[in-house]
This record gives sequence, C-alpha cells and structure tokens, in this order.
Amino acid sequence: MDFIDAVALFHHQDRMEITSEYPQKLLVAPADGWMGFKIFGERIVMSALNLRDLDRVILNYLRDRPNQKYSAMDIQKAAQERGHHVSVSDIRRSLENMIYKMYIERHEDSPVAYSASAFGQSVDVASQAKLDWSHVVEKAKQKAGDNLPPDEAEKYIQDHCEGDGLIVTHPITGETVNIIEDTEFEEELEEAQDEVDEVMDEPMFGSEPDDDWRDVRHLADGKSSTATTDGGEPTDKI
Repeated sequence: MDFIDAVALFHHQDRMEITSEYPQKLLVAPADGWMGFKIFGERIVMSALNLRDLDRVILNYLRDRPNQKYSAMDIQKAAQERGHHVSVSDIRRSLENMIYKMYIERHEDSPVAYSASAFGQSVDVASQAKLDWSHVVEKAKQKAGDNLPPDEAEKYIQDHCEGDGLIVTHPITGETVNIIEDTEFEEELEEAQDEVDEVMDEPMFGSEPDDDWRDVRHLADGKSSTATTDGGEPTDKI
C-alpha cells in the first residue's frame, strides 16, 4: 500500500481530495494501484519465482512428502543414501532462502525441521499473483458509491474509473496502456511458471536409487562447502 500511496502523491494534482474532513484525504485511483504494482509488486512476485536449482531440488523433495517435516541433516542423509552428496550448510542456506520466499515452513523442533508450505506445495504463482484490473476498477466504483456523496462519487468514477482515467503511461516502456487491457505481467508470469513446472516435473526423486538425487553440489550458489557424511565435519569427496 505504501507503493500505491507514493504513486498517488506523485500525481496529487490530478487526484480528488476530500477537503470537508480533517485531515484532508487524497483519493487513490485504480491507475495508482496499477502503477504501484507495475513498478514494485511485479518485481517482488518474479523474485519469489526466482529459485536456484538447489532450491528447486529440495523443494521438489519436500513437495513429494506433504505434511512431513525433515531436518537439514535428514535431507542430506536422503541424498547420501542414494550415493550423491551436498553439504548440510548448502542445504540450510537453500532452506532459509525459501523460507524468506514463503515456499518452506520452519518448525522449531529439536532439531529444527522443515516442510513445504501450502504455497510451496502448489507453486502456482502464475494464477495466484494475477490481478483482474477490471474487477479492481469495479470495486473502486463500488467503494466510491458507498463512501462519497453522490456528486463526488460520480466525479470520481468519471475521472478515474472510466475513459481517460484508465489510460496510463507505462513506467518502463513509455507506451500508452489501458490498465484493464494490460496482459504483459500475466504473460511473463506464465512463462516463468512454465519454467518452474518443467523443473518440478523432472524425476529428481524417483523410486530407483540411480534415478534419485542427482549430484547436486554444482547447483548451489558457487559457495558450496565440502560434502559431509555426518552432517558436520567435511570429508573427502566420494
């Protein structure tokens, strides 16, 4: 909301003000919401989709075991039992990264355990993050009618919910856009979601030992520690 308020303040000369109340109120327009989401919100959503390869490997493992909790060493052990190795520090770093992005839940057990969150189990960001701007505009009209005097509600709707009030300048491309016709983000989301689905569908954790847990040391962020066999002290690579 702070992003949207900032956009409204930037365009304050073109926005309606309620001067009959104290303090005076500046009315946010649907175009402010679109602009705020275009500048800030879309990047946040795409960042959440931007998982590293090791993140996706671990998330896939936990997704295949819903409502079950595993420690970092449990996950490392599962890999070792199948003849492949990754350091427990890499696993913990990956888990913390996905907690921040809400894919993974942390359980304060002893030892600390992890599971795929409800969000992480679906990973359907493409549908959950879409905004129907036509619906947003209709809700704005409804709110105006419910909360403003009739003459002010009519003016707000005419100025900000119809015609030129829905036409904006794209903050990045400079193109003229009708906010209720904009599909740019949906297309970008669907492309990113297809990439996630492709990785999630790979049989990284099959039923055969040779199919499970490909050697994932190279999938970390370039700072992998030496592989361990006891969850703590490094050993020579097998």
